[in-house]
Amino acid sequence: MSVLIDGLRVDRIAADSRGLAYGDGVFRTLLVHAGAVVHIDDHLAALAADAARLELEMPDAALWQAESLQLCAGQAWAVLKWLLVRRSLGRGYRAATRAAQRIVQLAPLPAPVSPRPAAVAAISDFRLAVQPALAGIKHLNRLEQVWAARDLRDGLDELLMCDHDGHLVGGLRSNLFAVRDGRLLTPAVDRCGVAGTLRARVMRLAAQLGIDCDIVREPPSRLTGCSELFVTNALIGIWPLCRLDERELGAPGPVTARLARELGHPFSL
Repeated sequence: MSVLIDGLRVDRIAADSRGLAYGDGVFRTLLVHAGAVVHIDDHLAALAADAARLELEMPDAALWQAESLQLCAGQAWAVLKWLLVRRSLGRGYRAATRAAQRIVQLAPLPAPVSPRPAAVAAISDFRLAVQPALAGIKHLNRLEQVWAARDLRDGLDELLMCDHDGHLVGGLRSNLFAVRDGRLLTPAVDRCGVAGTLRARVMRLAAQLGIDCDIVREPPSRLTGCSELFVTNALIGIWPLCRLDERELGAPGPVTARLARELGHPFSL
């Protein structure tokens, strides 16, 4: 793994890092293909929005772009991670500054298998806590996902998560979409969950293609009436589900296939 911290090649962080101690920061995970970052402008906008909500100073976009290019040069496939961590001014929970440390990490990624098999998913028994003040933000507090991932047994590609009230939120590491009666549906993330960049891009694309898209708050039982299911994130693009628990979904449906084709993501269909 290659790491830049505030533009310098280092391999360690300070022991008093608020990211380490409290998860006080935000991050984004990006796909690198052929030496370039896929959808980099989407990630810059999302990182800036999340930083503003946590009252963190957002470094200039040119810094993120230059440092990403420095690490990504010559990479056929890789994963880039941006972290913005509040600087420490002493002990205690109180956030005494907006100043933040900028971290850029690069890790290798295997080339995609073509054609990629559809995903197998299950409904997780683990429930996400409801916290509207932090909902949608990709913050560094990921203990819920770490704990839920214990149930990601062999043969499962993803877990679908619900909130404490039993409403679908999304995948363990993805956002969820469904198709019912020709309409695209995606769970609300205004009480918990992450508003992924691919989620937003798919919703914009659906609007351009004339596909109605509704944000819903529904239990998993409502998925039985859906003809197509797929999950999204910045690394996987659009990934159709072929099975959810014991239900076989078959080949990707026409709406999923059209969105994946028009999206043009390297890992999509």
